[in-house]
Amino acid sequence: MSGVARNGTLEEFRGLFPEFSEVSDMSVQIYLDLYNNSLDGSTWGKAKSIGVLYASAHEVALSQKRQANAQRTPDDAFTIVTDEPGPIKSAKTQDIEADYQVATSSEKGNESTSVWSTTYYGRRYLDYRNAVVPKAVTSARRGYYGTYYY
Repeated sequence: MSGVARNGTLEEFRGLFPEFSEVSDMSVQIYLDLYNNSLDGSTWGKAKSIGVLYASAHEVALSQKRQANAQRTPDDAFTIVTDEPGPIKSAKTQDIEADYQVATSSEKGNESTSVWSTTYYGRRYLDYRNAVVPKAVTSARRGYYGTYYY
């Protein structure tokens, strides 16, 4: 990818994702800093900022989902409910039975794909990544989600 790599900014994030207007600047900036420092500018080139913005929005969306699923316990603490079902894989109408699709650790040979696929923003990140990052790079760098970002 040619062009000069540029970091994503809070101003760009706010303009692109007004749905996160209630999320504090500090919370958003944490994710922007993480991805500005983690995405490889030489690989992403001038598309780095859009990758940073969508990856950060993915993290903000996951954070909001975790907060929405937090439950108060009797001792006034919070517990995060993490065993949410995925999309319905099959259903049975007579006895009302449903089988849910569960995210696996690997999809299409890439360990991080299933995690990114859980939000609209993560799927857009993957779209951009697949468009700008050479296939040889993504095949060679099958890193664990959270360890290496390409």
